[in-house]
Amino acid sequence: MLLDCHLHTRNYSSCSTLDPSEACTLAARRGLHGLVFTEHHRLWDVRDLAILQRGHPGLILHRGMEISVAEGYDLVVISPGVTREFPPGTPFAKVEKALAGVRGESFVFLAHPFRYTERCDAAMNMLLEYADAVEQASINILRAGCERMGDHFRSLRAALYENASRQHGLPGIYNSDSHFPQAVGAVASEIDACEISRDPGEFVAQLKAASFREHQNTALLSALFG
Repeated sequence: MLLDCHLHTRNYSSCSTLDPSEACTLAARRGLHGLVFTEHHRLWDVRDLAILQRGHPGLILHRGMEISVAEGYDLVVISPGVTREFPPGTPFAKVEKALAGVRGESFVFLAHPFRYTERCDAAMNMLLEYADAVEQASINILRAGCERMGDHFRSLRAALYENASRQHGLPGIYNSDSHFPQAVGAVASEIDACEISRDPGEFVAQLKAASFREHQNTALLSALFG
């Protein structure tokens, strides 16, 4: 099953031009089975998500949130137990405290940590110790510099991501980080599952147990990066 756990829509993220319904149509057309809308500092309204889900019954939709913490990095939180929103620059300690009671039913990954740095500092190490996974490929990761190796695009900083994953015993996760239509389905995670659960709690359990393998749509990436 192909899953994208990191993308943004224009309904909730001002930096995105991606229409949610178009995102769903494109994702299904490009072979994906599930999407998690992870808007910046906001959660999708459950009623809006249910309406969108009814319009795209063949695709499993969930919601999460990308939080830019005061320490300078971005955490993606997927959890049915999180209902509040966090303003940009929230100290990680406050996020950790807010999630303390629901940490077991939450899946948290560190998004594109080496996008602006080549150094794993104390703050990044702290977040990696907390996270369940580290994002190793996305459009924003590749945009920082990549090379084509056959039909695969590899970040020039891939070794940094792989080392961080290995040193902290974290699986890598692969997402589009879509903000525009051409990016939908360009990068995704493949997981061994007969189906993706529609239940938010069961879905988080699936993520926690999953081994993620990178899926790339070479045609889309070629159009984006040449």
